[in-house]
Amino acid sequence: MKKNLMSVLILVLCLVNLVFNALIVFTLLPQSKQLNKVITDVCQAINLNLKSGSATGADSVPPEEIEVYNVSEGEKLTVSVSGGGYVVFTVSLSLNTNSDNHAVYTSEVLASQDSIIASAIRDIISGYTLEEIQDKDKFADITDEMLAELQTMYGKDYVISVNIASLMYDK
Repeated sequence: MKKNLMSVLILVLCLVNLVFNALIVFTLLPQSKQLNKVITDVCQAINLNLKSGSATGADSVPPEEIEVYNVSEGEKLTVSVSGGGYVVFTVSLSLNTNSDNHAVYTSEVLASQDSIIASAIRDIISGYTLEEIQDKDKFADITDEMLAELQTMYGKDYVISVNIASLMYDK
């Protein structure tokens, strides 16, 4: 009789443990997802870059594995900006030669798609005012937006940075 009573008691304790474990899973998991979202939002608000592992930054690729592609063969691009005025600049892309996409998007392929790349960059720049482009912090956000657009087109681990040089602007 005592063995049956002990078996029943152990079974009841196991069921209570199972209920408590289920309760913990269903109450803590949504909270941890919400906390993760809040942390991400706070990091974005204070402009911290989160490394997800899927994107490769220029600082994590050795210099000998970076290839530079000059958009429009290094010619200056002229873009009208919103609110009047225009900017003139040259653009180059830093490409990771160890990326799987390097075999797909060779220099010849990029050269044939040069107008698409230049158009994407022009579209982004033209959405900003001259004052925003002159602000260094805002301009960093603009180049990050260009990088994100080109990474969407060619792969996060292939295009690792967008380089703007010879930036001139006039009203």
